[in-house]
Amino acid sequence: MSQWKGKTRGGSTGYAIFIFLIKHCGVKAAYALLWLVVPYFVVFAPSATHSSWRYWRRIHKEGVFKSFCRLFQHYYRFGQVIIDKVATSSGLESKYTFEFDGVDEMESVLKSDKGAIMIGAHFGNWEVSRVFMKEFGKKINVVMLDAEYEKIKEKLEDVMGQRTFGVIPVSKDNIDHIFAINTALNSGEFVCFQGDRYLNDERVENVNFLGEKAGFPVGPYQLGAKMGVDVFFFFVVRQNGMKYRISAVKASKYLEADRKGRQSALLGEYLEVLESQVNNNPEQWFNFYDFWNFSKKQ
Repeated sequence: MSQWKGKTRGGSTGYAIFIFLIKHCGVKAAYALLWLVVPYFVVFAPSATHSSWRYWRRIHKEGVFKSFCRLFQHYYRFGQVIIDKVATSSGLESKYTFEFDGVDEMESVLKSDKGAIMIGAHFGNWEVSRVFMKEFGKKINVVMLDAEYEKIKEKLEDVMGQRTFGVIPVSKDNIDHIFAINTALNSGEFVCFQGDRYLNDERVENVNFLGEKAGFPVGPYQLGAKMGVDVFFFFVVRQNGMKYRISAVKASKYLEADRKGRQSALLGEYLEVLESQVNNNPEQWFNFYDFWNFSKKQ
C-alpha cells in the first residue's frame, strides 16, 4: 500500500528565488523562470517524474510522445500555482480574476455562526481562495502536518505575512488534533482537510479512483459523517490566463445511507466529485508520488 511520506520536494532557496522575482520583476518573470526550472525537475526528480509518467500513461491512457510532453506541462502548472499562491498572498491578488461555481450554500454558512467541514485535495490551488474567504471573517483551520514545512514557511511568511488560514497540526504520537477539530467546529469555525493523502496505513480505505485502486484516509469522512455539520467539497482550479475558478459542492447523498454506512458513502460522494474535477483538469493533480501503488502492480 503506497502512502505519502509527509514531505514535499523543494527547498527554501528555490522559494526565495521565486519570491524575489515576484516582488521585484513581477509574476510573469517568475513564470518565465519556470522554463529553466521544469527541465531540471524532469531530469533530477526521478521519483516524481516516474510517478507523473505513470499517471499519464496508466490513468489517462496517453501515448508515449504525449505523455513525455505532459511531464513538462505537469511540472509547469505546479510551478505556476506555487507562484500564484505567493503572489495572491503578498498584495498582488488584483492581477487575478476569479469566477465561482456553486458557492452560494457555502457562502451562507460562512456568513452564519455555524461550523462546517471542507474537504479538498492536492489538486488545483486551494490556497488562493484566501482572496474569497477573507471577506467573511470566518476562521478557517487547515488540518495538516505543520512541522514538515518550517523552513519553507519562514520564507513564505516573510512575504505573505500572517496566515489567513489557521493550522491544526497532526501528530502521529497523539490525538490532540481531534480535540482541536471538535473545538473549532463547536466554535462556529471551518475545518479543512485534504482528503486524498494519508500517513497511517491503519486508517485507509482502498477504493476505485480513476480506474485503479488507491488508498484514501478514513479520518475526514469519519468526522464528516459523525459531526452533524455541513460538509463541502471545495476546489480551486487554475484557468487560462491569470484566472481561477472556485467551486464548492455541498455533500448530501451520504445522508441517505444508514449511520454505519455514511462514512463510506461520504467518501464515495467525494470521489465522484474529485474524479470529475481531475478529468477536466488532469495537469492540476499534484500528487507526485506512487499514489496508485503501481510499483506493486507490475
